[in-house]
Amino acid sequence: GSASLTSYLTLYDPGNAETGNGNCNSGTGESIIQNEPLEFDGTFRLRVQGCNNSTGVFRMSLTLESPGVQLPYGSSAMGTIRIADDYEDYFFTGQQGDVVTIQILRRGSASLTPFVRIFDPGGVDEKSGSCNSGDGESRIQNHSLKFSGEYRIRVYGCNSTSGDYTVTN
Repeated sequence: GSASLTSYLTLYDPGNAETGNGNCNSGTGESIIQNEPLEFDGTFRLRVQGCNNSTGVFRMSLTLESPGVQLPYGSSAMGTIRIADDYEDYFFTGQQGDVVTIQILRRGSASLTPFVRIFDPGGVDEKSGSCNSGDGESRIQNHSLKFSGEYRIRVYGCNSTSGDYTVTN
């Protein structure tokens, strides 16, 4: 509503250790902890407080993110970046020396400007596509894999855009 609350969100694990926090964004009044992996089983705690002594009513939501989708060579999947600065993950198994092309295409009339990255089996950012706002596509073309193992494809929206897309491996 019209409350003056600028919220700050903190996540605590079952041992009461802080594992994530949002920010004090006075421009929007919202605080987000996004795509936070939970390292333990058990009961977690979320704490909401007002930044800079602000007060007011708030609304909170909690969403379980998908751990990712398998996307073997020659396949495609449809996805959606729902909110600004979110991402979705896809996985495939590759062999050292395999040459891959990964393409992300905006679907429909979405405002999404897609961006793609590929991470090697050790989690290192190996290659990024482009962030071309005009064409609705991001691509990693003819990339030779450095290692054998499970790779991660991560799809983002450039410049905080969101919308529907198709990913092809």
